[in-house]
Amino acid sequence: MDNKEMKKGMSYSEAIKEIELIVHEIERETIEIDTLSSKVKRAVELIKDCKRKLRKTEAELNNVLVEFEQDDKEGEKVAEKAPQEKPQRQTKKSTPNSSLFKFDDSD
Repeated sequence: MDNKEMKKGMSYSEAIKEIELIVHEIERETIEIDTLSSKVKRAVELIKDCKRKLRKTEAELNNVLVEFEQDDKEGEKVAEKAPQEKPQRQTKKSTPNSSLFKFDDSD
């Protein structure tokens, strides 16, 4: 699979698997010297394409986060402009022995 195929249809995970396979072959020394150069070139191309995909995904995520933050700020502005509910007035429940005024009978 060449670089054009990676751009057209190879997923990131498929590219990583192929890179891992090439690395494994090199580490185990099962790769023939005649194909070593082409395998390393292939791995480099796959790594470049993976980096491009990562950068693209990062940029897309950053855009989504910026939009989210803008929407959140706009929502806060709308909430600030909206009339606020008046807090409900709490009334003191009277008990038979309580009154609003207390007098000191100690004179």
